[in-house]
Amino acid sequence: MVRSDLYLNWRYCRRGALGKDVPDDNYHIVNASYCHAFVTSDPKLVGYRKHVLRQSRVFLFNRDVPVLAQLKNLAAEL
Repeated sequence: MVRSDLYLNWRYCRRGALGKDVPDDNYHIVNASYCHAFVTSDPKLVGYRKHVLRQSRVFLFNRDVPVLAQLKNLAAEL
């Protein structure tokens, strides 16, 4: 939570504003800190991860690939 708050404050100071989805996206990343893996279809969340999470891995979900195939690949990587 502290790392997330620091990131949001830093981002606000650097850009002068936060997008309306940034706090919610950051909330999802913080919740993922309790998991070994976080899967998302939003590429922005992959970028936020490096600022907030250190131990969880984030995977980008590809809507063009069948879900079962992606889950098998994810399981193989973990």
